[in-house]
Amino acid sequence: MRKTLNIPDNIHDWFENRAKELNISTSAMMIIALNEYVKQEGALKTLDGVLTAMKSDKK
Repeated sequence: MRKTLNIPDNIHDWFENRAKELNISTSAMMIIALNEYVKQEGALKTLDGVLTAMKSDKK
């Protein structure tokens, strides 16, 4: 899937530099970053559920 978006210069520069460090394309770097974001979002939702369950157990 192809998407066109505008990103701030500092984020663009970070993606470019990180991709060069890893010797991968900028597109590949964006896919890696988006995958990590999705994983972290899932982990936060799981953590929220665990904390809610712990609070319920303490009552």
